[in-house]
Amino acid sequence: MQWNKLLYILLFILLMTTCGSVPEIHYYRIDSTSETLAIENPKFNVILGIEKFEPEQLYESDRIVYRESPYEVKFYNYHRWITPPAEIVTEKAIEKIAASGLFRRVVSFPHISNVDYLIDGTIKAFEELDENDEWYGLVRLKIEFIEMKNNTILWQDIVTKKTKARAKKPVELVRAIDMSLTECIHSIIPHLEQELGNALIY
Repeated sequence: MQWNKLLYILLFILLMTTCGSVPEIHYYRIDSTSETLAIENPKFNVILGIEKFEPEQLYESDRIVYRESPYEVKFYNYHRWITPPAEIVTEKAIEKIAASGLFRRVVSFPHISNVDYLIDGTIKAFEELDENDEWYGLVRLKIEFIEMKNNTILWQDIVTKKTKARAKKPVELVRAIDMSLTECIHSIIPHLEQELGNALIY
């Protein structure tokens, strides 16, 4: 009888110890300032709306995605985004395109004010890619630039950027994804400028 009691006590202690050793969940963010301040001297006196980016199914949650091969997708259990990728990408796009000075104002869409042009985007990749024993931050975005007056697509494309992480650590992976995202957004700005110039001439 005493041995049974001792066994129950030992099992209880083991259970409590196991429950207490669950790994801590780490959350990561990509900073951006999605303010909608008016630009004093914009190149084009128009307002751009940016609709919340639509994520493909893999990127709907806050779990960080990684691939060790083109055929298998995995998720980190204890490393997560503080907000889902759709919000991260949208806020970064507003920040960087507003800073370009092309538009009088860049706002999230829908917005209380009417907008002249709209960016409609899809997140096709936002993940860690493992290649040749290195980690890369991979971002792929599908972009449509739309004139609202005539509901016309002026330009569309898929942009992809891949940045090598400085070390095989989650925080360095996040830094690499941030750099890839920034490069993706910067790469579309010249196209917006060209299409605006063409559209506003006529």
